[in-house]
Amino acid sequence: MRKMCLAAAALALSLTCNSLVLRAQEQTAAGEAVFSEAVFEAEAGGVVAYDVADWKLMRMDTLSGGAAVATEKRGAAMEFDFTGEAVAGDFVIGKTGGRALASVDGRPAATIDLYKNIMTPSPERIVLVNGLKPGAHKLRLEILNESNPGSKGALVAVDALRAAAASYGAVSGTLECVHNEGLPVTRAKISATGDSVELRAITGVSGEFVFNALPPGEYVLRFEKPGFEPLEKTALKIESREEISLGRVMFEERTGARPLKDIRMPNRARPALARPGDEFVIEVIAPAEAGEWSAALENEFANYPLEIAEASFNPDNGRWTLKAIVPGGASSLLYGLRVKFSGGEDFQPRSVMVSPEFKNSIRVVHLTDVHVYKSESLFDVYKKLAEEINLVNPDLVVITGDLTDTTGYTSERWPESDQYPAMLDLWNSYNAPVFIVPGNHDLSPYKKEEDYLVWNRYFDTTDFSFDYGAYHFTAFDNSFVYRSGGSDEPHAEDLSPEQLEWLDADLAAASGALMRIIMFHVPLHNTDSKVKEIAAQRDVRLALYGHLHMDVVDKLPPVAYVQTGAAFEGSYRVLDLADGRVVEMNAKKDGFTAFKTGMVISATKRAEDGRAVAIKAKNSGTMALPNAAARVEMPTAKGYSCDGCSVVSSFDKDGKTLVTINFDIPAKGTASAVLTAE
Repeated sequence: MRKMCLAAAALALSLTCNSLVLRAQEQTAAGEAVFSEAVFEAEAGGVVAYDVADWKLMRMDTLSGGAAVATEKRGAAMEFDFTGEAVAGDFVIGKTGGRALASVDGRPAATIDLYKNIMTPSPERIVLVNGLKPGAHKLRLEILNESNPGSKGALVAVDALRAAAASYGAVSGTLECVHNEGLPVTRAKISATGDSVELRAITGVSGEFVFNALPPGEYVLRFEKPGFEPLEKTALKIESREEISLGRVMFEERTGARPLKDIRMPNRARPALARPGDEFVIEVIAPAEAGEWSAALENEFANYPLEIAEASFNPDNGRWTLKAIVPGGASSLLYGLRVKFSGGEDFQPRSVMVSPEFKNSIRVVHLTDVHVYKSESLFDVYKKLAEEINLVNPDLVVITGDLTDTTGYTSERWPESDQYPAMLDLWNSYNAPVFIVPGNHDLSPYKKEEDYLVWNRYFDTTDFSFDYGAYHFTAFDNSFVYRSGGSDEPHAEDLSPEQLEWLDADLAAASGALMRIIMFHVPLHNTDSKVKEIAAQRDVRLALYGHLHMDVVDKLPPVAYVQTGAAFEGSYRVLDLADGRVVEMNAKKDGFTAFKTGMVISATKRAEDGRAVAIKAKNSGTMALPNAAARVEMPTAKGYSCDGCSVVSSFDKDGKTLVTINFDIPAKGTASAVLTAE
């Protein structure tokens, strides 16, 4: 049995350092993993020894040296001779993490568990022993026979071993939501930054975090996660051997990423569509004695008070129904809704879309299978989706399920605070109103009642309908009909009789609509579902669904059943509807392919004086995109001219003006526009 031994004492290094660092980053010609002598910093000699047959090099870009010395062999061991009061290790944590016993001078010091259910394996610093008497010591790290029950492996990967002359301090706490009933914030990224060190950690399933390898000094803690406002705690002083508990650290969800409160309808997933002068309905949970009602439309550019034409209370559901009238001069924008009453106030963002008119020609974007937190890298995909869809300029966006990844159907269940805020925050960057129905990853057949309660806390309902002018949309939940193959899985063969009755009545009531469209998640046109019969009888022309992560168009006259590929893979479908029919819905001439991120792109270039902006857009699809849009921040001016485009609107804010322009992007071509402040 060969061992690899490296000694720091042979190096000519500065003696002013107070730590010894051994970092994995090299490999011998024979393929043996070693620690690099080049990164030793030592006050005295240090030796690391391990069996090269057991430990191998594992490359990983996020590690300090680009690689770790790793093993999955139970009983494999590593020894480290050092001088100091403490030792910490930088280990790779993740879903395959194992357990190891750290002993110092022959006595057990700590058992470390490297399992954490996070999307991407990442390094984390863990103290192995602290508070030793100054002097020479021997650390032994041995892989245990049993891993965490949740782990899919027994991996112990050592990025670095660190000996410290002075004992470490520690800070710990639990991260909790502000607006989500104190639920834990899981998988948040946390950093502790001091004068000479920056450590990173990820909160666990209970929101817990700990930095227990902090050299004495002053630190700034930073907390971040999609869907939450960034948080900092500054001037945190840590002394040697001091353990500070921050207790509950409250982390606030962003506006639009919180559970519903008093306003139940309209909301961010079921907004009202109205014109100036139109009446729309508001539903509010409030006491029967509530009064002094007022309401307003609000966004960053404009505020408009609403006239309350009527207010009535329903004792059966504890809800007030208000009938509000959009003022005649309201600008065409997506607004939040603020409602005040005696004893209460609530604000629901992105809940009222005001348009100058309802057109017979409209553009709909279909998204499905978002699967937030399937991978952390997907947030770059989601950002590109928003940019391209805003450029395409739809009148509305419909999303047909599987918004979350492990809240519902899968066995790896997380609290809703893990994925719902991040998912809801995605739509804050969309310019168009968004309508949402659930999928089987959002609602579990095993925990149906529990998951429906959660869903309704954020969206209020699963089945609903709405009108965009003469176009009627009916959305319903069929997530519970999904079965992956196991005969013992809870599922239903079809919608419930009550749902079918509601669907038929809703479509019948819309018999005068120019076009009827249905939305759901699990495909049903290739089943014995009675929905097919109802859709045909009620002259439904378009059905939008998801689930299978592929582009499909099946025509069962009069209905076109249309599936779009997964949003997490960058797919989105653009549907141009006119006079009650589908004019175009495919990005290629094959009759079924949707757009993917990268097919519609744009770039801007601003003049040196900032008073002119050139925009160039490219479309590699075979579907032309007339009436595309761009929002451009410009210096405030008396007016704006546009070459190759038309100015739609301008709104002043903070000394700047946001100008919206329209232009046409041809199929397989480019478009150029120049906006100038006069």
